[in-house]
Amino acid sequence: MATDLDIELIQQNVLPALAVLSPQEKRILILRYGLFGQEYHTQQEIAEMIGIPQQKVSRRIGSALKKIRRRLRTHRVTFADFL
Repeated sequence: MATDLDIELIQQNVLPALAVLSPQEKRILILRYGLFGQEYHTQQEIAEMIGIPQQKVSRRIGSALKKIRRRLRTHRVTFADFL
């Protein structure tokens, strides 16, 4: 069970990462992974909701996650930064 602190930490880290995404990529990730209290959905369900093929949903998820990973790598803060 997530505590208030867990939720706060997740939102502090997830919200800035989502800022690099297009509105559609953001919506797809929120629906796929059940972020921010939303129910999670399959790729097929998301495709039907948005009106695009399931393969396109899959590609958008991959692209969005790649953008997020790139941002996190670029903005990584290490212990050495504080020395």
